[in-house]
Amino acid sequence: MAASGRPFTVNETHGILLRPEHRIIKASDRLGWQSLYASMQREAPYAAAYAGVPDHLIILHLDGPVTVSRVLSKSWASRVIPPGGLFMLPGGVDFGVRLGGDLSTLHLYVRQAIVEEVAADLLSGDRGSIELVPRLGARDPLIEHAVGLSATHFARRFKRSTGSAPHQYLMRSRVERARRLLVETDNAIAQIAFACGFTHQEHLTRVFHRLSGDTPARFRRGARA
Repeated sequence: MAASGRPFTVNETHGILLRPEHRIIKASDRLGWQSLYASMQREAPYAAAYAGVPDHLIILHLDGPVTVSRVLSKSWASRVIPPGGLFMLPGGVDFGVRLGGDLSTLHLYVRQAIVEEVAADLLSGDRGSIELVPRLGARDPLIEHAVGLSATHFARRFKRSTGSAPHQYLMRSRVERARRLLVETDNAIAQIAFACGFTHQEHLTRVFHRLSGDTPARFRRGARA
């Protein structure tokens, strides 16, 4: 997973979460996440305009219904959004918003680098062919359903669909990305470990060896021999 090299904090968001009338319940500031920022809060009614930020915003409505009005450029729209509705805003877009009532929300910011990485994987290296479209009140049954699952239920469903437990799947995905970076770049193994979500080089080496029977250093030497 691509990373910027620094933790993603609330100071890189639009500023909605910094409004004094909102009550933050949980946030990822201290978790050291680099590619995502997440927060859960109780929002009070407000109206404001915000300058765009580089990364993409998804807001999931946890209750409601509530009326939300949005301005993009000269386009104005208003919707009564039920629980499970999504507000999606691509990076780099200025916008105005008016929230008509109290609302519990989950905010998720996704780094632009992640979108570019997915585009490159899906479209044979073409990083500019995926465009995110703004949404106001859209519904996504998968997101709604996953939010409603217990951790045990989610893990059971996930394993049934993929054949692996969530943690196993995540570790295999991280090791696979590490393998690509070991072959395709000259980055230090410690840098690759950090970029792939491992806590340190030894963590990568331990998981890499368990899943592939080799160490990152030996794998790199063999791949380039």
